[in-house]
Amino acid sequence: MVAAHEHPVAQRHQLLGVERRPLRGLTMLDDVGAQVLPVGRPGIEPASQLLTHPTDDARVERFRRLYDSAGVEADAAVAATAAARYRARYLEARRAVRGAAALLEQVKQRAAVAIVSNNLLEEQQEKLRFCGLDPFVDVLVVSGEIGISKPDPRIFELAVQRLGVPPGRAVFVDDFLKNVDAARAAGLVAVHFQNTPQVIADLRQLLG
Repeated sequence: MVAAHEHPVAQRHQLLGVERRPLRGLTMLDDVGAQVLPVGRPGIEPASQLLTHPTDDARVERFRRLYDSAGVEADAAVAATAAARYRARYLEARRAVRGAAALLEQVKQRAAVAIVSNNLLEEQQEKLRFCGLDPFVDVLVVSGEIGISKPDPRIFELAVQRLGVPPGRAVFVDDFLKNVDAARAAGLVAVHFQNTPQVIADLRQLLG
């Protein structure tokens, strides 16, 4: 399970396109985003109070809550403008982590690969195709489909179930430490992604 696209880098570029406000960084943006992704399947109780907004409305609501969390007054027009600028910069900045395809190709020789993402299913599928990584993915677990978001341990439990392996045989890689800690607490072997050489070294040690 690997975070193989440059999510924080894209977020930084996105935030440069948003009107300057005293917001508190990427972690808050990720947290708020997980709360407003549409729920695609009601069979699993959400970990947080997810909303059933259409996608564009969810993006606007994400920024409205973000501004509110930062104590900034922002009406619907401001939130909509921020969401549109953020989306435009995201599409400009997104790319695969350098070396991701080669790394996944090597991992696929030894293990199945799953992606666990706080996102919408269609967006994640399109992102993987755009980055050229979809051929390496065996299992895709997306919060917008199942109604559970990282770091809820149930999303990791569902991922290993779909992979058909016990938690202790799964290696989870993520760039957010809270997700790494949650996966480790759920019984997975977890690696904090900091840079590509570090992850390659960690995975080589783990996979042999």
